[in-house]
Amino acid sequence: MTTTTNSPGRAAMTGVEGISKSFGETRALAGEGSRVARNLVRGGERVVLAARDQSNAGSLAAGLGELASSAAVADAVAQADTVVFAVWPAAGKELISRLSQALAGKVVIDPSDPVGPDGHGGLARTLPEGGSAASVVAKLLPAGARYVKASGTAGAGEPGSAARPESGGHAEKKA
Repeated sequence: MTTTTNSPGRAAMTGVEGISKSFGETRALAGEGSRVARNLVRGGERVVLAARDQSNAGSLAAGLGELASSAAVADAVAQADTVVFAVWPAAGKELISRLSQALAGKVVIDPSDPVGPDGHGGLARTLPEGGSAASVVAKLLPAGARYVKASGTAGAGEPGSAARPESGGHAEKKA
């Protein structure tokens, strides 16, 4: 994981541990960030979950315990020091545009890949060849936001299960 910044003089940082310990205590996760939320809570981190369907975010938060809560997206961002947009790139662009002022001074983690649904059950590249999701998202953020590009896993399924055959996972693509 690498980081860039819209603020001069900020050092580059690698690793989730450095982000977690350096930038605050509450993380907002917008979208389908259930794996991220589970891992953060397991590590003792407080998370605020937000999704288009607020009842799904509330159910996930309830299942994660006292370190997790849910809120509307704008409220989750307002409460958080770090924001993870676990959404498709088009939704991320819309959210960043709508929440721009609230993102100033926050760490914004972007796990997006330049892909989206292709209308046939698969994924298709959404940016011209050579374009990157990172370049698009970083330009949208307000001054003072600190941008971190994370590795996306679009279409990867449950990565840990593929590496652990004893969990019933396998590397083949499911039909």
